[in-house]
Amino acid sequence: NMTLPDAQGVPPKQFDHKIEIMVDSSGHYSVNGQALSTKDSADLSTAIKQVAQERRDFIFIIAADAKAAHQDVIRVMDVAGQLGFVNINISTKVPSRGFTE
Repeated sequence: NMTLPDAQGVPPKQFDHKIEIMVDSSGHYSVNGQALSTKDSADLSTAIKQVAQERRDFIFIIAADAKAAHQDVIRVMDVAGQLGFVNINISTKVPSRGFTE
C-alpha cells in the first residue's frame, strides 16, 4: 500500500506511530530526526530496525527533498520492503526540522 504525495507534497495524515525517513538533496538520510553518518543501505536498515523493533505496523513516511536523487529515494523504499513495511507514504517536501542546506 503506497500513498503518493498530493499537490502540496504533504503526507495526508499525521501519525503517532511512524517512521519518517528524510532524504536531503545530497542523498543523506535521517530516521525520525536522527541523521545517519552514511548513505549505506545496511546502516539505514539498522536505524529503521532500532526504531521499529519487531513492529511493522508503523506508518512509513519517506520525505524527500525535491532535489534528492531518485536512486536515494528508491533505496529507502527497497529497505522498507525488505524489512516488511507495507504502508509507505511519500512526501516531496522535507519538513523544516532536520537537515540544513
